[in-house]
Amino acid sequence: MKILILADIEAGGELIATQTLIERLRKYDKHYKFYLVAILKNKYLIKESLFEEIVYIKQKKYEKPLKFYRELFYQLGKGAKIIDKICRKHVFDHVIAIDYMLVISYLISQKKPNYIYYFHGIKNGYKIFHDTYNHYMIFKKLLEILALILSKKIIIPSITAKTYLINNYGLFLKKMSFPIVPNLIRNEFNDKYISKEAKNEKNILYSGRLDPNKGIRNLLYAFLKLTIKYPKIYLNIAYFGKPDARLFDEIKDLINKGEKIRLLNNLQTTDLVKLYRSSCLGVLPSSFEISPLFYKEALACSLPIFTTNIGDVKKSSSNLFLLKDSEFNTIYNTIADFLKNKIKYQQKARIIFKNWKNNYNEDKIINDFLKAIKNK
Repeated sequence: MKILILADIEAGGELIATQTLIERLRKYDKHYKFYLVAILKNKYLIKESLFEEIVYIKQKKYEKPLKFYRELFYQLGKGAKIIDKICRKHVFDHVIAIDYMLVISYLISQKKPNYIYYFHGIKNGYKIFHDTYNHYMIFKKLLEILALILSKKIIIPSITAKTYLINNYGLFLKKMSFPIVPNLIRNEFNDKYISKEAKNEKNILYSGRLDPNKGIRNLLYAFLKLTIKYPKIYLNIAYFGKPDARLFDEIKDLINKGEKIRLLNNLQTTDLVKLYRSSCLGVLPSSFEISPLFYKEALACSLPIFTTNIGDVKKSSSNLFLLKDSEFNTIYNTIADFLKNKIKYQQKARIIFKNWKNNYNEDKIINDFLKAIKNK
């Protein structure tokens, strides 16, 4: 069976989750052959050995004015040509998109909405006219909605994703099926596959994109205040892809004020796992998530993690490990309480880890995915 994947390399968690699934499927049945068309920004996330063929779409930079739209239409046109070429070369049993931009290129070249949208999370603002502030972000959001509407099926990671889609786009999507396929965790993060690192009681961890909606700004300010009372602690920020420019500049200014913050970009999986294993606490103060990979990887690694009450977390966490919001004072007080009462939290954490791991069923996830793509 030949499957074409349409991806944006910059969408870190989504691409990681998809590749983890592909890795298991290849071991499950060697007859599955995967091909990849991806927007080229940085190859660090791609496991090239998973694919029979990879075609990257190089971006072309234009000078202002109208820089965004020139880049966009170049990318769409180039993508359409590349997708048409690979579709003439191979007959695919399924086309699975995890990127809305390449869906538009696919529709331009193939002129038929016969693809599956593998929906992991929201990009480009969460609600079209609420969290989106300028004309080009609204335009990108409209393209994303169009890609969802025209897909023959949307595979989602949780009930949270279905609720979000129905609540926001139910008028267009109400007749569609939403097979639920939870995201797989990379084997490297599982206790079964890695020796335990010594916990460093000084290390706090954030892992993910540097995006304002992740609550990273308030986390940084809370951490700097914490260092006054706990001068030996460190905050490790493991981030992926291209950061939000304004936020990144602000982070660099804060790092100059306090040497206890470490920025770590595009770590190899083995190095990232060591970071998880050697930390005493993870913090994810996002204002919105669907199925946060950092949260699941932390649980798999037996790392206590505080998150806001978001997405999948609502059903699998405990009130003891929830941030009531992503505000500065909440983050500060919660982490301070953890550092003061570690034994109490660690006892509760062991119960959370056990419950989560008992409910995590890799074979079921793989079978659910195969069932989803095979059923009409």
